[in-house]
Amino acid sequence: MKGLILPGRRGKRQHRTILEWIGWLFLVLFCVITVVLLLVIFMNSVKTKDEVFANIWSFPVQISFDKFSALLGEYHFGRYIFNSFFITFVSLVISIYISCMAAYGIAKFDFKGNGLVYLYFLLGLMFPIKLGIVPLYVLMRNLGLNNSLWGMILIYCGSISMPVFVLTGFFRSLPSAVIEAARIDGASQVRIFHTIILPLSKPSIGAVVPLVAVNTWNDFFLPMIFLTRDEVKTVPLGLMRFVISGYFDISKMDVVFAAAAISIAPILAVYLLCSRQIVGGITAGAVKM
Repeated sequence: MKGLILPGRRGKRQHRTILEWIGWLFLVLFCVITVVLLLVIFMNSVKTKDEVFANIWSFPVQISFDKFSALLGEYHFGRYIFNSFFITFVSLVISIYISCMAAYGIAKFDFKGNGLVYLYFLLGLMFPIKLGIVPLYVLMRNLGLNNSLWGMILIYCGSISMPVFVLTGFFRSLPSAVIEAARIDGASQVRIFHTIILPLSKPSIGAVVPLVAVNTWNDFFLPMIFLTRDEVKTVPLGLMRFVISGYFDISKMDVVFAAAAISIAPILAVYLLCSRQIVGGITAGAVKM
C-alpha cells in the first residue's frame, strides 16, 4: 500500500539517522577542539612572557610582539620563512603549469596509451613518495641537489598526481567545439592552450593551487631528509629546531607559541579564503571523469 513503511526499512532508516548524528557530533567536536587550539596558540603568541607562564588559557591583558622580533633576529626564523615561501611559490607555478599541459593532453587528445598515462598519474595518488625515498635520495645525492632549495622544487614539481587528476576531470567537461573552432581559424596547439584553455580553466586552477600550496608549505618529511643545513631549512624544520637544538624549554615557551603562530597564519589564511574553491575543485575532478 502507498505510504506503508516496512519494519525492516524503518530500522535501516533509523540506523542511518543515528550514524549521521554520530558523524555530525564527531565533526563538531573536532572543529571545536581545532578552534580552541588555534585560539590558544594565537593568544599566547601576543602575550607577555609572564602572562604565558601564568595561564595559557587566559586572554592577553597586554599585547606584546617582542617574541616575533626575537624570532626574526636571534633565532633567524625569517630565513626559514623565506625558504618555505620560495620553495612553495616556485614549485607551485611550475607544477601547476606542467599539470595543466598533462591534463589537457589526457583529456582532449585521443592517442594510444591515453588510459595508461592517466592510470600512471592515478597510481601516484595510491602510493606515497615515501615508498621510494631511498632511490630518490641516492638520485638527489648523485645530482648534487641535497641541501638545495632547487632540489626540493624539482621533487615537488614531480608530485603532480593530484592536480592532474582534478584538472583532467575539468578539461573533459570543456566543449571540444571551442578548440575545433580555434583550429579551423589556424591557431596552433600552443596558442590554443595559452589563449583558450588556461583562461577557461581558471576556476579549476584556483581550486588546485591552495591544495598544492598547503601540502608544500606543511611538508616536513621531505625537507627533513634532503635539507640538513640550517640555512636551507623550511618553517616546519625551523619549528623542530626548538626541540632538537635545545631551544624548546620552559623559558622559551612564549617563543614557541609565536613560531607556531607564524607557521600557521599563511595556511589558515589560504583555507579561509579558498575553502569553497578547494571543495568545488575536488568535487569537479572526482565527478567529471
